Amino acid sequence: MLPVKDAGPGLDELLATLRGQRWEGDAELVAVDSCSGDATVETLREFGATVLAIEPEDFDHGLTRMAAARHARGQVLVFVTQTMRPAGHHWLAGLVEPLDADPLVAGASSRLIPREDADPLTRFDVTREASYSAEPSRRAIEDLEAYRALAPHELRAFAHFHTVSCAIRPEALERVPFRSVSTIGEDLQWGKDALEAGMAIAHEPRSVARHSHPYGFDELLGRNFDDGVAARELVGSRLGGEGLIGHIAAQVELDLDHLRGELGMEGAELERWERESVVRRTAQLFGQWLGTNADQLPAAALPAFSLVRRRARS
Repeated sequence: MLPVKDAGPGLDELLATLRGQRWEGDAELVAVDSCSGDATVETLREFGATVLAIEPEDFDHGLTRMAAARHARGQVLVFVTQTMRPAGHHWLAGLVEPLDADPLVAGASSRLIPREDADPLTRFDVTREASYSAEPSRRAIEDLEAYRALAPHELRAFAHFHTVSCAIRPEALERVPFRSVSTIGEDLQWGKDALEAGMAIAHEPRSVARHSHPYGFDELLGRNFDDGVAARELVGSRLGGEGLIGHIAAQVELDLDHLRGELGMEGAELERWERESVVRRTAQLFGQWLGTNADQLPAAALPAFSLVRRRARS
């Protein structure tokens, strides 16, 4: 299942890699296109995909994926994005294996590593995400009281799931569908819902996908605003404004330690990436602060700051 819009020339590479998986079963490709203005639809059809069409303003991260799932006939539903790339020919086999091995696992998501063209700070960001972990995990609620007592950041980590590259049982998705979301977070919501329905979810590092974005300041701000909105709505996160500058400074210092210590940067190159770090960490943390407090902002803030909403209008 693949949501797309103006996927560009890289779509050929993605589809060829998907079709080239060493997989014994049959596979079908269902895509939902949001009125692409390039050759996206033609490319999809050349690869034998079923293509559904929606208006850009109708795109919803949860409901659009459900629309694709209703047109699929497989025993496992695999969801990907147009910006991911399977790392190797065994990505699909590794992703499906946890579902084959454990009937209680409702869904599994891949390990995500940076794309090869990612810059140093983007790569550093990806390696600090939970999805980068090389350790497999299986999560289920064993103690309901302990689960209910989790702090917002703990709940987010426990329910972590992503649709960049994931596999879900059709019967699990029928029982626990993706929900409509204000911005993003359909995957975190689904992971939380699945756990609370008595299912298990897994992180499977034997399935590896490349995924990262070359975001500029405005896109980083919007993406983190969207993430903050999701974090507040789904796990109750709230970032206070006090100490925000200190948080930014601390993140910049972490970047500098990484650039100097692990990458060996110095001189003009280090100064360049230090400036870039200040810009990016400001965009990220300011966006998170706005997003987790969006319910206290004017109604016009959501469409103004949200990257998802702005892209839907473009």
